[in-house]
Amino acid sequence: MKILYKTLILKMSKGLLHGIIIAIIFSSYLIAGNTHAQAPSIRHVKISLDLENTSLPKVFAAIEAKTAFIFSYEKNLIASRLDAITIKVKNQSVAAVLEKVAKETGLSFKQIKANIMVKVPPSMNRRAGQKSTIADRIIKGKITDENGEPLSGATILIKGTTIGAVADLEGSYTISLPDDATTLVFTFIGFVPQEISIGGRNVIDVVMVADLTTLDE
Repeated sequence: MKILYKTLILKMSKGLLHGIIIAIIFSSYLIAGNTHAQAPSIRHVKISLDLENTSLPKVFAAIEAKTAFIFSYEKNLIASRLDAITIKVKNQSVAAVLEKVAKETGLSFKQIKANIMVKVPPSMNRRAGQKSTIADRIIKGKITDENGEPLSGATILIKGTTIGAVADLEGSYTISLPDDATTLVFTFIGFVPQEISIGGRNVIDVVMVADLTTLDE
């Protein structure tokens, strides 16, 4: 009888331990899934900055250093601007900081998950003294996965340049092309990068394939 009780208790202990391990693993996956699915709003994340006569790229870099956000913009346009701004804020939201930048520079900002898209109006490019290197030609399209789901936040880059764009919530994108652009590079975390020849097209839709190697790791 004692042996029977010991055997029963041992089996119950093993079953309980197995259940606890499964619960821990499931909770870990659930937490990881929620982390990737959501990004904090720029209105909720607060930072402090003390910048004086600072160029726009350095302002963006300072915000990136203090948050999980990444700025996406056509670097040749932003880097060539002569704006030097002063921002001294304490415990203010990223949205409030960007509103100050917008007022001083005329730029506009749009959050897409952890990406912050920076838009420069064409009129401001000319006012900044640029002889536009951007042609009138514009490429548009939509980026989805194999199931047709939009890949919001996917990155589009003109190969060999720093000119890029980010797909919006619907997976749609628009990018202006320099005269010598020939290839677009599409990337998204967990998917195989794609290089697509532009040719004479004005619309390029892309279906991205999951990177099984990354998933296995």
